Amino acid sequence: MIDWVFTAVRAIGFVAIFQAVGMAIFLSALGHSTSAATRDWIRKAAVGWAAAAIGLLLVLYLLEPARMGGTLASIGDPSLQQLVRSSPITVALAWRLLGLMLICLGTALGTSAGGTAAILGAGLTLAGFAQIGHTSIGPWRPLLGPLLWLHLAVVAFWFASLPLLFRIAGNEAAPAAGIIVAQFSRIATWLVPGLFAAGFTMAAILIGDLQRLFTAYGSVIAGKTTIFAVLMAAAALNKWRYGPALERGDSSAARSLRRSIAVEIGLITTALILTAVLTTFLSPES
Repeated sequence: MIDWVFTAVRAIGFVAIFQAVGMAIFLSALGHSTSAATRDWIRKAAVGWAAAAIGLLLVLYLLEPARMGGTLASIGDPSLQQLVRSSPITVALAWRLLGLMLICLGTALGTSAGGTAAILGAGLTLAGFAQIGHTSIGPWRPLLGPLLWLHLAVVAFWFASLPLLFRIAGNEAAPAAGIIVAQFSRIATWLVPGLFAAGFTMAAILIGDLQRLFTAYGSVIAGKTTIFAVLMAAAALNKWRYGPALERGDSSAARSLRRSIAVEIGLITTALILTAVLTTFLSPES
């Protein structure tokens, strides 16, 4: 039972982290194209998500001894607490907390220097993921670490951009919203191939033997790959149909775009839940 509690908190934590990191990236890449009111809303949302992520990370850290011991009572076990403190988990937590605090501070300031601090924070937060897990060990670590960072950066930007575009499509004038969607699509056109290449390379190295595709680990990887394919279809629809219609001033396209974005949000959230299950219960060798 404790493993499932841990997994649930981890999944919610992933959502909070990627929203905070992605919003910092969105403000840097596309914030200048939004209205002052929208930028202010994004900054407040980024601070809120970053603060929530900090709280969830601390809860996870407190739960680590319980996960190791198998019961909630293990939280107070001094030997397990010491084991957690001396493990890479503590190093990863430090990277993430520092990064998220920089995102909080930088986005709250709303200045050029604040934006730089937020981007630095986003990079540090994602670097924390490379300190633990299957990509942090073995001879392939020098390659897997940067690939994981790139993969997560693109996922965070994409995931956080979706609710922002959803809001923009509903609150900005159709032509202005269409321009922002088009700008996002142009950036995504360059980033998505990198997302796929990084994910495929990591999966190929970690799985290694094709027989592992038929294990529980391989099934989850296959599920995430399927989600990625559906996301590509939805993204193409947004880029080639709904976005251009908004740019032409077709306000009815906003409703279709928002429906498509809602589907994408659901799909990425599902992928993050699968990731939480994967990193808690499974390994390439299982």
